[in-house]
Amino acid sequence: MSNIIETLEAAFIAATTPEQKIDLLNALAWELRDLDHTRGQESAQTAYQLAQAHHYTKGLADSLIAQSQFTYTDFALALSNALQALPTYEQLHDLTGQSRTFYTLCWAHWFADHFVEAVEFGRRAQQLAQQTGNHALEADILNNLGLAYKRSGNYPLAYQVYNEALALYRTLGDQFRIGKVLTNIALAYASQEEYDLALAYVNECLGMNLTSPLLNGYTFLALGQAHAGKHQFDEALPHLQQALSLANAHALAQLSQAALYAMGQIYLKRQQPDLAIAHLQTALSQAQNIESNLSRYRCHETLSHIYEMQGDFVQALAHYKQFHTLQETLFNDKNVSRLQFLQIIHQAEITRREIEIYQLRNVELEQEIIERKRLQDELLQQARTDVLTGVANRRYFLELAQTAIAPMRCKNRPLAVALIDLDNFKHINDHYGHAVGDQVLIMFAKTSLSQIRESDIFARFGGDEFVVLLPNTTCDGAKR
Repeated sequence: MSNIIETLEAAFIAATTPEQKIDLLNALAWELRDLDHTRGQESAQTAYQLAQAHHYTKGLADSLIAQSQFTYTDFALALSNALQALPTYEQLHDLTGQSRTFYTLCWAHWFADHFVEAVEFGRRAQQLAQQTGNHALEADILNNLGLAYKRSGNYPLAYQVYNEALALYRTLGDQFRIGKVLTNIALAYASQEEYDLALAYVNECLGMNLTSPLLNGYTFLALGQAHAGKHQFDEALPHLQQALSLANAHALAQLSQAALYAMGQIYLKRQQPDLAIAHLQTALSQAQNIESNLSRYRCHETLSHIYEMQGDFVQALAHYKQFHTLQETLFNDKNVSRLQFLQIIHQAEITRREIEIYQLRNVELEQEIIERKRLQDELLQQARTDVLTGVANRRYFLELAQTAIAPMRCKNRPLAVALIDLDNFKHINDHYGHAVGDQVLIMFAKTSLSQIRESDIFARFGGDEFVVLLPNTTCDGAKR
């Protein structure tokens, strides 16, 4: 991964055009999305500013999608960026751009707890990635699909797509993302209370000795959840604390919220309600910051239960009301999300149809231009050619002669003109008819053309008169 980033940075320094620099900044932002949010976001923002300044449409679309990789918790912004970028990719027939747009929408819907829509956008993204043969992007999409299937409760499909992603990453040799999928599989098994399997995948990931704070944070989270599930709380808490420390050090709010919630659950099971409340309240605050209604819903539900156990019915009722309100909100959000999904698909279809109409009009216009050019050439040929003999006519001969004489005069080169008149041609017409006379003219023109040089200009001057212009030829040469 570091080699790719170093290569892109070196290419950026060597780039000579604004378009090259913008493309490389967007590529760099895409590679940094899992490794360094600050640098990645700066690259995407710089690319966006340059693309605007240089009116580079594709670069602008790429930077919008790249920026969404770092602001995916802002659902409205992700939708806005996608709707701006998608028509550009449609017009350019850029399947990779379209795939990344739907991948971004899958990610944004996942963070907004809209798992059905996340799956639908993910599948559209995967189909496009397969068409382009972009295995790295396809693997990223499959990993996201695994997250969406897991959160929607479809674990068999989650494991299926996780393993497909894992196979692609192994083929690509992407160690970082292999570890990422292993951790996601471990978290899925922990959610299903398959703790031994979860620990097996976590230990495989830890054995890879990867250095990513994001990946290590989620690995410690999975390790903590697995030990907690086995009621090994003393082993679980240090791992969750490590996950929380990494999350706080690197501003990973989603990870921080998950670790705090898991620690709150452990303290509840250990019958330490005060510590449980403290961690769950902080987790609730984090959930509000990242605007995750599902996480808030879970925190309020657990807090309501704890306060009820303590006999604090006022607090229990307050959290229960929030829990109930969020339950309704989640249901309504699903309906709104479905409507937004349909609007995006509808907009994409409108754009696609507009492009098809535009392309059809372009084809029709191109055909019309070709036909007009053909007719113009045909009319020009008719205007220059003697209809009977097919050689140049008088008008065209005079045009060609004027063009040929000028360089001969400048270079002081000889030039001859031979006027040819067919003797007794009127006698042929009178005695044998005009049809025979026409054949005589045709045969004479054909024979003459076969006897002159390519540089000579032969034409019918009128009636039975013909003319030949002979560049670089003296009068004596013309007679011979």
